[in-house]
Amino acid sequence: MKLDDLKEEFISGVISLVISLVVTYGVSWVYPTFELDWALTAVGFASFFSGFFSHYYAEK
Repeated sequence: MKLDDLKEEFISGVISLVISLVVTYGVSWVYPTFELDWALTAVGFASFFSGFFSHYYAEK
């Protein structure tokens, strides 16, 4: 595995992270919650690794 491959997967993870956090924050305006920071943290981790590993295994 080359460093460039990891760079592309990292970028894919960051793109997924940004999109998911924006959508989650937008939904929180419609359905308010007291634990928004925990929701954003959970969604952030899940979406980053989802984007990262989906790009990783899609190239194999």
